This record gives sequence, structure tokens and C-alpha cells, in this order.
Amino acid sequence: MIYYFTGTGNSWQAAKALADLTSDVCCPMPQEHSPHFERAARHAVLGLVFPIHAWGPPQVVLQAVQRHAAMWKKEMDKDRTITHYIYAVMTCGDDTGRTDQLLRRALQAQGLQLHACYAVQMRNTYVCLPGFNTDDAATEARKDAAFSNRMAHIARSIRQHAPAAASEELRGAWAWTKTYVLRPLFERCLMSDRHFRTDAARCTHCGRCARLCPVRNISLASADGLPTWQGHCTQCLACLHGCPTRAIDYGPFTHSKGRVTVTCGRH
Repeated sequence: MIYYFTGTGNSWQAAKALADLTSDVCCPMPQEHSPHFERAARHAVLGLVFPIHAWGPPQVVLQAVQRHAAMWKKEMDKDRTITHYIYAVMTCGDDTGRTDQLLRRALQAQGLQLHACYAVQMRNTYVCLPGFNTDDAATEARKDAAFSNRMAHIARSIRQHAPAAASEELRGAWAWTKTYVLRPLFERCLMSDRHFRTDAARCTHCGRCARLCPVRNISLASADGLPTWQGHCTQCLACLHGCPTRAIDYGPFTHSKGRVTVTCGRH
């Protein structure tokens, strides 16, 4: 069983490709209590696919793991004849920092082991700070060209229940600093939806931003019909990238920056 969390669609694409290559099934990662999510532990192989947010797992992913890991352990212990294998696939624009360590600790707290962790470089989607932008055409084409081979390699390793070397995780330079110093600063200062702005002249009130939000954080119930963010944003930027009229910006830096096509199965 493969569970994924996705914003703009990178992790959805990776999960679907992996499901096809391993003859598995992929499902969106639930945000609340789900017996179906807990029963996934009865499968021999359990996969978690998610994007990197500020050199770590999105908080909604960590929360889902923490909420269900005890039940996974209980289900796994019911049948000792099954050799369980838990793996993670992280989609990133550049590198992952020490995301693997955060996920391992969350699982280990419940007596579970993360057997393998893989990174897949995909298109950059974070555009909210100076120096961050979408990829140029050549870089995106290079990543797209490498995607199929990378997923085939990961699928072969999963079928063999192989452990993964640290090189598979694309930790990058200053990995510890990025995850344990910059990430907390980012979450404290920038993990907020207060800086989203909507250009009323461009907004067509189509509601696509609300439909695309993976954590249902956007409402169109205001008197003017413009999107209103509810305070539990995960900074996936699906709303910003998915707005068909570019009516949504975040802070002062995104107006002139690139946008990606949102391909996540939500419309």
C-alpha cells in the first residue's frame, strides 16, 4: 500500500508511477483518523510518498504518522509470518536535508523501522522567498527525463525489500543545519497563510484554489467571494500555482515569478 501527500502534484505523480511499477495501490494520506489507513499495516509493504517542505516532511505527514503508527505496530505484530517493509519516497526540487532522520524518529517512537528512504528530484515549486523560483525550461526538462529511470530504480529496490544507502536521500550540503536550524525558523516565521493576497480584479470566483487545497484550508464564503485562508496552511502553494488567472500571490516576491501546472488529481 502506498500513501501519498501532495500539493502541486509532484508526489502524486511519483506515487502513481511507483504503484504502476510495483503493482501496488496508492491512496491520499488521510488528515484525520482512518481505520483504512491503520489497516494498511496488514500489507507486507507500506510506502509513504510526500514532498519536502523546508528540508523536512510536511507537518501533516508527521502528524498522520504519529497518529497511526501505534496502530500500525499493533497490526504488524498480529502476524509475525509477514516480513514488513516500510519505505519513504521524498520529492524535492534540490535536496532533502535530514528529512529521513525526522521520519525515522517518528516511526521509532512507536517501535517501527523505516527500512529505506529515497529522494526524487522534480520541478521546483517554492517561490515565496528571494532566490527561490520555478526551474528554467532546461532544468525542468532534465528532471523530467530522469524521472522514469529514477522511479524504475526505486521500484526494483522496493520489490527486493532492499535497504537504501544515504546517497539515495540527496541530503545536500549543510543538511543538518537546513533541517534543524533553518526549518524551525521557517516554520515559526513563514509557515503562515496571512501573507496570501488575491487580486480582486483578476479573481473569477471559480473556486479552484479551494478545491486544490489538500488540507481544506480555503473558503469562498466571504461577502466578496474571494478566497479566505483559514489558518492551517501547509505551504504547498497549490492555490497560488493553480489559480488560472494568477490572481493569488504570497507576500511581495511572487508576482513576477513562475508558476507550475498543478497535476494532483484534484480539480
